[in-house]
Amino acid sequence: MADVISKEDLQLIPNERYILRRIIELRQTKPGSWRQLAVQLGADSSQLRRWHKEGLAIIAKAKDPAP
Repeated sequence: MADVISKEDLQLIPNERYILRRIIELRQTKPGSWRQLAVQLGADSSQLRRWHKEGLAIIAKAKDPAP
């Protein structure tokens, strides 16, 4: 099971990358397939997966910056 991302964590994604924040939020609040989410957002499901991964990487980097 995936970790739950808090609202505070989502705020670590810059405003200009809002779509990344939205994808992560939707994946947590409305479980379903990538295809269903792609239809809802009008985007390609493989692109949504890449954006989701990118958003999680931004959060991880912001929470644990390298020394």
